[in-house]
Amino acid sequence: MAKHFKLAVLFISLALIVLSGCASTSTRALSEDQRLLVHSNLNSGVLFESLIENVNNGGFTEVQLSGRNISNNVQKIEYKIDWFDSRGMEIKSILSRWNKKTLVNNMPFQIHAISPKADISSFKILIIRDDSSGS
Repeated sequence: MAKHFKLAVLFISLALIVLSGCASTSTRALSEDQRLLVHSNLNSGVLFESLIENVNNGGFTEVQLSGRNISNNVQKIEYKIDWFDSRGMEIKSILSRWNKKTLVNNMPFQIHAISPKADISSFKILIIRDDSSGS
């Protein structure tokens, strides 16, 4: 069963890379991607499969992180995307805040964002487990 799961994940990952093969889109292995920072408090039942970066027609950077909650439990996370200019300075905006997301058990998920301005050089996605006792 684990072998079938690994093959399915490999197939899905390859399909995502092929389907996102546009010249202005980039993907790289998430295990070495320093743009994704996941806190150690996050359950290992969350699998991050791809991180796609694209510059749209208006010059704004779009990012999409795709993954899957492979556990049998609903998991809640908080994420934040920090955007940086060509000098490495963080660009502050109302979009620079922590967002909550519920990951349904045994289901895929996406986190999608668009940069606050067009001349973005890089970004970082920070993810932690949502430990709040609220909804």
